[in-house]
Amino acid sequence: MSGLFESWLVKLVSALQEREPYSNIIVVDWMFLAHQLYPDAVNNTKFVGSETARLMDWLQEKANLSLQHVHLIGYSLGAHVAGFSGNYVNGTIGRITGLDPAGPMFEGAEAHKRLSPDDADFVDVLHTYTREALVFHYQLKMHIFDYKNQDSSREPTFNVKLYGTVNDSTSLSLTVPEKIGYNFTNTFLVYTEENIGDLLSMKLTWEGTKQSWYSFWSSLQNYWSSSNNSDQELHVRRIRVKSGETQQKFTFCLNDLHASRITPGGELVFMKCKDGWEVKPRK
Repeated sequence: MSGLFESWLVKLVSALQEREPYSNIIVVDWMFLAHQLYPDAVNNTKFVGSETARLMDWLQEKANLSLQHVHLIGYSLGAHVAGFSGNYVNGTIGRITGLDPAGPMFEGAEAHKRLSPDDADFVDVLHTYTREALVFHYQLKMHIFDYKNQDSSREPTFNVKLYGTVNDSTSLSLTVPEKIGYNFTNTFLVYTEENIGDLLSMKLTWEGTKQSWYSFWSSLQNYWSSSNNSDQELHVRRIRVKSGETQQKFTFCLNDLHASRITPGGELVFMKCKDGWEVKPRK
């Protein structure tokens, strides 16, 4: 249980299988609920924990599962998911191990609202201090213009790099619950474990290969022979961002609003707008 599917999770499962070859290992996938703004992800730990408890109740009824043989392992927010599971299940779990339990919004909370010693017969917590347990979440809203009415089945994949006052992030994938909508305002979620400080600017990249000379001449010939150019091309003029536990709102704009075109392999750079979060007046 972590909410972050990283390479170490696969290694952990392999190590557990090697150490306990006759055990049954279940990985709880709650990535969608974890990839929200941090306060929302915290609130989702209770639901995921209760659903995990329901699974264990079902296994007790249908497969005679012995809770004393159950060992829950959770990392960061997943540690508290394990705590909720132990709190909601019918019976008492044998052991819960919390790996670097997340602190913000859990420190000082009542025992039943976080991982606590009462959630299992034996609860141990490991603090590695190798990195911050807090994950920084950003919600990005951007209107994607499609002036060519392109094939919607060729959905683009976008990445974004964040530049802050303290640090810069790596290239982060933009995830969207459903398909990207053209001529529509899309909401994307990104997360990073790097504290970049206050967000100053961002670079949007469309995954793909830049146009070669051959494809350029082919496109040019197609353009003259057809009134509808089929090359992929979209436009993004500004990106609105919510970030932090207080969900601060900012707007990031292009230096030149007329230079909003982006194609596969291309990129756009957005700076924080002077007017901040722009609100349209009500009619």
